[in-house]
Amino acid sequence: MSESIENVVLMETAKLIPCRLNPRKNFDGIQSLVASIKKDKIIEPLIVRLLPEGAEVIRGERRRRAAMLAGLPKVPVIIRDYNDQQVIEMCLIEELESKDLSDYEKGLACIELKTKYKQAYPTNKAVAQRLNVSEDTVQRWIQTATDISRDLMQLVATTKIKRGASPPKGTITYDTALTIHRKIREPERQLALAKAIADRSLPQNKARQVVKEVAAFPGRPISEIVEKCLQTAPRVHFSVEDANLIKMGDMTQTTRIERDDNIQEGTNIAATTQFAYLKISTVERKRLADFTEKDAKAEGGYTLEDFKKRWMERYYVWNPNQRVWITKFKVDRPVDLGVE
Repeated sequence: MSESIENVVLMETAKLIPCRLNPRKNFDGIQSLVASIKKDKIIEPLIVRLLPEGAEVIRGERRRRAAMLAGLPKVPVIIRDYNDQQVIEMCLIEELESKDLSDYEKGLACIELKTKYKQAYPTNKAVAQRLNVSEDTVQRWIQTATDISRDLMQLVATTKIKRGASPPKGTITYDTALTIHRKIREPERQLALAKAIADRSLPQNKARQVVKEVAAFPGRPISEIVEKCLQTAPRVHFSVEDANLIKMGDMTQTTRIERDDNIQEGTNIAATTQFAYLKISTVERKRLADFTEKDAKAEGGYTLEDFKKRWMERYYVWNPNQRVWITKFKVDRPVDLGVE
């Protein structure tokens, strides 16, 4: 390869085209990169190869898209001469390094390597050695891509879903698709279940509950199971002391170190020990150092100093820099069982 080809050159952003061999199909969540490019431009050059239709981006597709959104007229590139096999290898390796590709997408890329370039990659072991991963890992990726039906994967949301959030209506998360594939044997029932979950835009925790119930009762109609699960409020534990404070109206928020996936804004929860149904108002995260007297009062009528003592009784230490989850709620309706 000549020295001139390796030189960094500025190329018009409009002349760059995405790589058709890139296994990654989802490039959402690049707004922070757009902001960075607007401020500092692009520091690391993109790697491209020249085709009749334009300069194909081999490495740096996220940067190309971000540059277009940022309105950058030109970007630095290095022009190299690669064949398709080398391009697939580079794209796959780049995605593996980013740890942001699903097992399904990795499996499809590995299958493509083995299918198109049988001489270079006759076995899973050959693929594993090139990618510097175990043979078992490659086998798992390929198994996932081979076993999960395309119809099921077509329902997977193309946008990245935050933990606990619901996917766009009509879609499911990748994790939900994987759970359905592993728990439900019949392809027709898999697809029917996925569509039922997608129609209701269920968050991951609720979808997992539905899949578990469908797997446990293979003869029961899916629609019946889904409706039953939606009617059952998730349970969140409160101590007897907290239960009494809630019943008296002195406690309207709870602070915990770990976030419970069952606690989502706008949902109803069954507060155990079976004393009330609570409506979640907000869920926020902040440092203990930012706690106020108002927060302490909402935790059960405490002063800030008393709340700190109570916190230390439960968690043994008050670390001002620790970030915790604060859930605000109100009593939706009481349960007749009461608190013993």
